Amino acid sequence: MSEPYPPYGRSAEYAEHGSYGGDHHGSYGEQEPQAELILAPIARRAGARLIDAGLLGVVGFALILPFMIAAVGLNEPGNHVKNGGGIWSGTAVVGWILVLGILPFAYEAVQLALWGQTLGKRVLRLRVLTETGEPLTPARAAARAAVNNVVYLFGCGVGTVMAYLWAIWDRPLHQGLHDRLAATVVVDDREFADE
Repeated sequence: MSEPYPPYGRSAEYAEHGSYGGDHHGSYGEQEPQAELILAPIARRAGARLIDAGLLGVVGFALILPFMIAAVGLNEPGNHVKNGGGIWSGTAVVGWILVLGILPFAYEAVQLALWGQTLGKRVLRLRVLTETGEPLTPARAAARAAVNNVVYLFGCGVGTVMAYLWAIWDRPLHQGLHDRLAATVVVDDREFADE
């Protein structure tokens, strides 16, 4: 059983120094968060990521299918590659770039900028805020989404997994690398349920 996460903004380091220390990268530690927020458990964060990945997988498959049909073709028995280009034809490459890079980036950036939550985070009652507890600006939401969806795309595998696992041992805010770089935190949003 894991230890409970401390209330956001009330760590001993914050209380002693008024910030998260000189070695913490963010410059936002000078302001105290507006509300006492609880950091989200890693398991629920992983669940939200899986929900989002599943939704993106279904939508991505529906979007990439026409590009793949155009590249490979369906009506030529015995020949699975049309015009010699196969899956590396220009049409298919454009489709792959849209589905693997732009779609996930837009999905996350727009939702975080508008609501602070993706659909997966909304289902599991999580929210992304700045390190000071403020809602994300569109620029900060886009920066976090860019690291999370475009930069990690080039990490292919081990680098991407390590970037997410970083949140397990990160202290005091349990930030993934994308959260550290964007100076954001993922908090438990259940206490702010509509009454």
